[in-house]
Amino acid sequence: MKKLFIALLFGLLLCGCVSQGAQQTSAGGPSVLATLAVGNYPAFATYDPGNGYMYVSNGNASTVSVMNLTTVVATVPVGTDPFSATYDPDNGFMYVSNGNGSTVSVINATSVIATIPVGNSPALAAYDPANGYLYVPNYDDGTVSVISGTSVIATDAVGNGPSYSIYDSADGYVYVVDIDDGNVSVISGSAVIATIPVGNSPSLSDYDSGDGYLYVPNYDDGTVSVINGTSVIATVQVGNSPEAADYDPGDGYVYVVNSGDGTVSVLSGTSVISTPSVGDNPSFAAYDPGNGYMYVENADDGTVSVLNGTSVVSTPSVGNGPSFAAYDSGDGYVYVTNSEDNTVSVLS
Repeated sequence: MKKLFIALLFGLLLCGCVSQGAQQTSAGGPSVLATLAVGNYPAFATYDPGNGYMYVSNGNASTVSVMNLTTVVATVPVGTDPFSATYDPDNGFMYVSNGNGSTVSVINATSVIATIPVGNSPALAAYDPANGYLYVPNYDDGTVSVISGTSVIATDAVGNGPSYSIYDSADGYVYVVDIDDGNVSVISGSAVIATIPVGNSPSLSDYDSGDGYLYVPNYDDGTVSVINGTSVIATVQVGNSPEAADYDPGDGYVYVVNSGDGTVSVLSGTSVISTPSVGDNPSFAAYDPGNGYMYVENADDGTVSVLNGTSVVSTPSVGNGPSFAAYDSGDGYVYVTNSEDNTVSVLS
């Protein structure tokens, strides 16, 4: 099982309380606008375009910090070890998977309006806009809970260790990454229609709306499985320990973060076209459609590598242990969660 998933889902990394000083950045690139104190071990961030708030899951505090621009406007108690949050634009609710338990907390603005029982250790959910369902992988159960509104309408058996789910808008499928058995389960509606073998320890995947492919990094293999529909059409060699993939619709590239060698593999279709070096132990990448940049969080050196195409244009310093980032389309900011010092860096 890959290291970052364990740390984020079960809160095994200890959090420090180190205050950051002045931030540095390369000339001409994004800079740190503000550093916000949040709860213990901030892991994921999710933006709600309906109200303009950013929601940060505090894994070891069992809370969610709600931000408006550069201010924390609320701290919402949820379940144990909140792992991630997923936004449903139909009802405007934010769904928080409580990783060290068996519930999903439903937040409307700054209040929990429901707590939904699901399987054990719920992980990163995906929303399907075609049917309005939310798909919650339950890591310890090998199941996916299908939620409509505030009710579970189906529970699908999938593979071992389901950890991430991704929606494919072209065919309407939801892909569930089963990290413990090297498979991807494909769900249509509320039924599993296929199980696709990929590499060892598949990790955080992303969908490319330009070519209709799903890109699945295989952490233990140093490869990416490229899926079209229910078939693997290519296996691409990338760097060591690929942790996550993210799609850039501006240039059509997929960026694969290689945590084991401090690089990013840039894919066009099924070919690696560039491998820029970034910081130490890159963990995640997030795209900013406002400026066309890709932001890569370097967990071990407290920086973010900002890429434009295949070039690093800036490396701003942030907090300790940056692990995730999310874009706010309302103000154009990028929010970086610093899991080891309980802060969020706001980049502009």
